[in-house]
Amino acid sequence: MNPQVQGIIVNVRGNGAISFSNHWFCIKEINGIYYNLDSKFSKPRQFTDTPETPMWITST
Repeated sequence: MNPQVQGIIVNVRGNGAISFSNHWFCIKEINGIYYNLDSKFSKPRQFTDTPETPMWITST
């Protein structure tokens, strides 16, 4: 990732049965480690390695 980027806000468009909804979450770098700070998780999820992070973001 770009060294000037400290975090990314992600908007995922859902398609529920009744209505469309959007879900927002953040990918944040803390001390060189990237975390998925999705509120649907009970705790932040660490990416296992930094090169995995941009690949995961572009596949979402």
